[in-house]
Amino acid sequence: MANPKNIVSLTGSITGKIRMLSRSDGETFGCLFNLSVKRNYRNHEGVYEDDILPIKYIFPSDSVMSFIKTLSEGDMIQLSGTVRIGTYGKEKGQIHILAESISLDDQCAKKHEDQTSGTVSIAY
Repeated sequence: MANPKNIVSLTGSITGKIRMLSRSDGETFGCLFNLSVKRNYRNHEGVYEDDILPIKYIFPSDSVMSFIKTLSEGDMIQLSGTVRIGTYGKEKGQIHILAESISLDDQCAKKHEDQTSGTVSIAY
């Protein structure tokens, strides 16, 4: 459930490979990836820069995991979630976005519709 004081809404493209997270028994439960989000202003050279944000997503169902597996580098997505800071272990002090919902951006949905025989999966 979203914290009304910590809500993030992002639209950007996936950069690099999506890394699946697995438990010790081999069961996949989530993924990690980076999202490139274009800034809404130009730098001193007149170029729009991107912020690369680390994203963590825990799958609420197997169908969502199947949807995530269809995504690849360069795909435009929209997500909502919260900002998190790791509190222990290797993640202590590291900031990431914990995604709560992910969907295809309209620009990318057509590509996936063609690849999945007319159905577009949306993750909630």
